[in-house]
Amino acid sequence: MKRTQFVRMLSLGAGYIAVAGCMSACKNRASRVEEPLKAHAQPREESPAGFNIDLSNPKYAELSKPGAYVYVNNLIIARTTDGELVAFPKKCPHQGGPLAYHADTGLFQCPWHGAQFSGKGELRRGPAEVNLKGHNIVESKTSLTITPQ
Repeated sequence: MKRTQFVRMLSLGAGYIAVAGCMSACKNRASRVEEPLKAHAQPREESPAGFNIDLSNPKYAELSKPGAYVYVNNLIIARTTDGELVAFPKKCPHQGGPLAYHADTGLFQCPWHGAQFSGKGELRRGPAEVNLKGHNIVESKTSLTITPQ
């Protein structure tokens, strides 16, 4: 084998390894869903009409603070920076990306395509075309009751 053939084969092999590594990294990043640092919550009780959350459970302690949110039963439940409790589907109506609440802006946002919704679920920026569908929340000292509207 001549030196030029050896160098060419070596370069091609290194190129293949670099491309494979980049593709693997892209695949891992695309399949990873960013979740909030909050605990994933599971309701204590559930009924066909809705469900209850026990606020004395440490998983839900963050909900007492404005700007906090948790995911429960395919909903995102947040205490807005105004102190209001709201509940919406956790998936963006555009293509199902995971919504997160950003206390610094007071907006729910989808990381996939940048759709934004107000703290009341009103569409602020597309590509989504509809508002978020809210759920009713009744708060007592020790629990939340969430029901569909």
